[in-house]
Amino acid sequence: MKPAARLLPAAVLMGSVLLCPAQAQGIKAINKNLGYLVQKDPITDVNTSYVILLEVNDLDGNTGLRLRCDDDGKPNVWGSFAGKNEIVPPDPDGTDHHLWPDVIVRLGNDAPFTVPDKDLYSITDDSRSIGLDGTSFDRIVTGLLAGKRVVLRFTGDHLRQPLTYTFSAQGFGSAWQAVKACR
Repeated sequence: MKPAARLLPAAVLMGSVLLCPAQAQGIKAINKNLGYLVQKDPITDVNTSYVILLEVNDLDGNTGLRLRCDDDGKPNVWGSFAGKNEIVPPDPDGTDHHLWPDVIVRLGNDAPFTVPDKDLYSITDDSRSIGLDGTSFDRIVTGLLAGKRVVLRFTGDHLRQPLTYTFSAQGFGSAWQAVKACR
């Protein structure tokens, strides 16, 4: 299988992690770790496109970063990370007071920064995913556009060990242009 062809099967495998199977079929592959889907809401014309980056070391395609152009049908650029390991502990009392992991981001060779809790949120009941928003997310997009790889590290008392994930910026500019920079 050619490297770029890996994305579609991997995206289908990610079904419950990053995509529903129907969405995976429309993804355009830029390379083996990057793809995008261009779409808009047929009623509101809101850009509902997204870009998907697969983690470079996860050959099964179970770990990825999805950059979304909408939030429940409303224009809002944000990201979601989903993986095969638990990163957010369950919310035992149902109050949505999560014990957030520390999320450390490094863009290329820049100094790492810690994502503040205000830029993190739960997107599902799945403890393997987390939402990223605000200035931290904007910094990630800016770094990717500058060709900088993104390294995410999750740490916390609830994790057995730090979890580190790497995403390549190769081809991101083309994908971002294809989704019209989420405008």
